[in-house]
Amino acid sequence: MTNSCANLRHPIDVPTASLLDRLTATANEQGIDLLLVGAFAREVLFYHIHGIETGISTMDTDISVHVADWASFHRLRSALQHTGFQIADDPVEKIRDTASGKEVDLIPFGPVAGADARLEWPDQGPTWNVLGFEEALANAILLPVQADGRESVSIPVVTIAALVMLKIVSFYDRPKERVRDVRDIGFVISHYLDAGNRERLLAQADLVARAARDPNVAAAHLLGQDIRSMASEATHRYLVERLRHETTSSSDCPLASTLAKKSCQGKFHAARALIQSMIEGLETHYRKTP
Repeated sequence: MTNSCANLRHPIDVPTASLLDRLTATANEQGIDLLLVGAFAREVLFYHIHGIETGISTMDTDISVHVADWASFHRLRSALQHTGFQIADDPVEKIRDTASGKEVDLIPFGPVAGADARLEWPDQGPTWNVLGFEEALANAILLPVQADGRESVSIPVVTIAALVMLKIVSFYDRPKERVRDVRDIGFVISHYLDAGNRERLLAQADLVARAARDPNVAAAHLLGQDIRSMASEATHRYLVERLRHETTSSSDCPLASTLAKKSCQGKFHAARALIQSMIEGLETHYRKTP
């Protein structure tokens, strides 16, 4: 994991800080790594760190949990009952903070998912693809939280590039349920340069030329480069194969079609241009990682 610590322009609200503090402290006691993902991670990365309003309200807090097995996951859930959380047997991933009323989804990943990164929920039917979570944790930034007068703790948060990587995987895993992931991908692309990346773009002459024609196309390329820099070989291969299919298929283009509707004013060719640019970023000097 990286050691960089987030500097916040806007502090986390007290109820959420308390929630994260108790979650993190409990996980630390059990030697379990957490990873803040999903909608609230998006808010942290854009609004709290960069001051960029997302215009998307959410009460959801998604926390990925790196565990060896289901026994470790259930021990954590049980321990959280003693720190102000309510747990339920169905669905097993949901807990509720009694103080704030906020719901938290705990998403296991790591060895519990097996070598193929497919998470099999106990007695719950469909599996979930958790490909990319290991890389996201390894490249996370640290969000310091302090509440209730206790010593500050830090919870790992996905980077913006890792957030998009996970959202692409999530969308393809459950496309009908995860349309909001595509909306978030479009938001990230349109604001990526303003989230601390504009100077990086200026250092690449070919991207400067792209940005002159369409800043979002250039941003998608830079985003692809950043995903490439952290992705394992398996994750990289999965992403490139899926995205390339979006640009070549005449009818089976779920990501491009949804991106066009949600972020490109209905322009399918514009959505495909963003995807193609991201592919080119993903394939630029690909560095294989374990």
